Amino acid sequence: MAGFFDALPNGLSSTPALVAYAVTLVVVVVYVLRLGRLTALRGSAAALAGPERRAALVRGLRLGAGTRLDPERVLRGRILASRLAIGFVILASVATVVIVTANARTNLPAAGDRLARAVLRNPGAAYQADRTFLATGPALLAETGTDLRPRPSSEEIQAAVDAEALAGGGVGRQGAVRAALLNLGAFQRANTDLLSATARIDAAYAPLAQCFAGNDCRRGSTTADLCVQLAAIIADVAAVNAAAAAVPNVRVAGVSIAGDDDAEPEVLFEGLRLTYVPALAGRLCN
Repeated sequence: MAGFFDALPNGLSSTPALVAYAVTLVVVVVYVLRLGRLTALRGSAAALAGPERRAALVRGLRLGAGTRLDPERVLRGRILASRLAIGFVILASVATVVIVTANARTNLPAAGDRLARAVLRNPGAAYQADRTFLATGPALLAETGTDLRPRPSSEEIQAAVDAEALAGGGVGRQGAVRAALLNLGAFQRANTDLLSATARIDAAYAPLAQCFAGNDCRRGSTTADLCVQLAAIIADVAAVNAAAAAVPNVRVAGVSIAGDDDAEPEVLFEGLRLTYVPALAGRLCN
């Protein structure tokens, strides 16, 4: 039953259901108006008696002056038919929604499994390379972090800037000079490459996250394996950010790292962040 209610939004918004709503609205309006007219006719005829009553009903029902039909029975029959028509079309609309929802309930797990298998079983070489690179990120940061030099003083930076200006390198390049003095090259490249790999990994899960967020998918046979993969990605990203924070005089920007103090850092590391992976894990794996 829970699966039925998961699929209900899809059933309610499906094309057959929308057509059923439109038909129901038209039929109900027509028959409600007809029922109101018949009810008013019965009320007005009730004040009459004998031949006048019969004549009023014949005219109102458009039976023809020479009809042998009993107008009272015709009136009751048409009122009953109008009520039955309204009830029938409403039941037909409900049945349409139930049938479409039941069909969607069957299709929702299949849709989720299809998208999940694309990532789990056929991820492609580029995705696998990014996952391997992300997993080795802490070791890479530890290695490149050892090449970082102590923060230069303002006097040392100014002296280097002046020396570059005298050598024809231009002025106003304190940032570049500071980066050179700190030997940031390898560490910054590692940061940039890890950011790119993380973004690509996260994007691979965007279709799944959007499918589940829109109730177009639900848990299926691949959910357990998918949750293991999502947890591994989240753990790898946290490990990279923690490894960056562990490098002396490095501050991780954009994320919260336990134990990271507020002292002015020598080097800023742009923290790795995920959007789709944790959103998907939150819907599937909790």
